[in-house]
Amino acid sequence: MLLEEIEFLTSQIEELEKEMEELVEETEEGEYIKSVPGIGPIMTAIILGEIGDINRFKSWKEIRKLAGLNLYEVSSGEHKGKTRITKRGRPLLRKIIYLMAQATLKHNREMREKYEKPRKREKNPLKAVQALIAIRLKMIRIVFKLAKSKIKYEPEKV
Repeated sequence: MLLEEIEFLTSQIEELEKEMEELVEETEEGEYIKSVPGIGPIMTAIILGEIGDINRFKSWKEIRKLAGLNLYEVSSGEHKGKTRITKRGRPLLRKIIYLMAQATLKHNREMREKYEKPRKREKNPLKAVQALIAIRLKMIRIVFKLAKSKIKYEPEKV
């Protein structure tokens, strides 16, 4: 009975994935976002579902704020605090941007170089987490620019 239930649930998931792919194909922005190596139709569907109409945003910074990826630090006159992420925003959007950054690091040579360069610099190198946050912000800018300008991903422009 458990195997039958697993097979049934697997078939339902496959049907949902196919339907999500079809819906992403219908959207104009989905075509441009999917052109980035490492971003598939499911990830594109979640991004579009969380962001909504991308034309309502004037800047990528508004999407950063929506996701809760703004930076802040608690400081006083004598004490300088650590810089942290606000996390005041949509947790699913924050998570999908994180997953999108990881996927593009695996499948996209240009983004991998953008990740490695600040980590290996001599003066003030970034830690792995800091570099990943920078890639996340870069991914927001790329997705925003592609969808807003209606252009496909071009590696040499990264």
